[in-house]
Amino acid sequence: MNIMSQSPLPSATPLSSIDDLVRQMNNAADQGMASLVDASAKSIATERAALAEQIAKRQIEMDRIASTAAADAAKLAADTQAQIMKSDADSARWQAKAIADEQQITSPYGKVALIKKISSRADWALFGAIGIGIGLGALNIQRTIATHGAADPLTWFAFGMEAMVSVPIIITMVVATLGMRLGESFDRKWFAVIEAVLLLAAIGLNSAPHLMAGDKLAALQFGAAPALMAFTVALHGLVSALLAKWLRKAATEAKAETERLREVALLNTAYAAG
Repeated sequence: MNIMSQSPLPSATPLSSIDDLVRQMNNAADQGMASLVDASAKSIATERAALAEQIAKRQIEMDRIASTAAADAAKLAADTQAQIMKSDADSARWQAKAIADEQQITSPYGKVALIKKISSRADWALFGAIGIGIGLGALNIQRTIATHGAADPLTWFAFGMEAMVSVPIIITMVVATLGMRLGESFDRKWFAVIEAVLLLAAIGLNSAPHLMAGDKLAALQFGAAPALMAFTVALHGLVSALLAKWLRKAATEAKAETERLREVALLNTAYAAG
């Protein structure tokens, strides 16, 4: 009996020898191992790609944060520099103003300019107050005298009665102030007498009709404006006299300083020529 015919190996896959079987088994193992290695390599490559993508994203985020921080730092530095420059400019401006104020006080011509500026402003303020008093007084006199309506010419001429009193007061004030500033000698007493008489006339025109009617409260109300105007006129005289005194003193100092500087310039010229 043939032993090979009784072999338990299936007849569908005949094998010529044991070497062929071993070779097939080795080939199958190699193919399986290659498949595993290939699958592992693909998995590793995928993981590496994902890791590289994460690293790139993190690097981009870090670059964005660094860029934002650099921009914020640059903006903060620029803002700080701008604040420093603004502070320096403010300090320089205040220093220049302080120097100008000091020169205005210490320089003779600066004193003259300062006194003239203050004097002009004081004149405008006091004349404005007097103008308000004139307007109120004119209305009071018009209401007291004109009682026949708009058809009566006295209704309109009554407004001029206050001006007949107040305008001469203003003229005396202006002339007296000019004389004091120029240093001209004049009898201030007569100006004061004229102003006092005119102011009493203004108070009388405003208050007398109400006093004669027995209405003391109305007399007080209507007499308030000319009384305050009298006080303003007196204050203007005092202020003008004081400012005129200071102005003459400053002008004298300025003239002396000019002469001194002229002499120094002549001496320097003579020294340079010699």
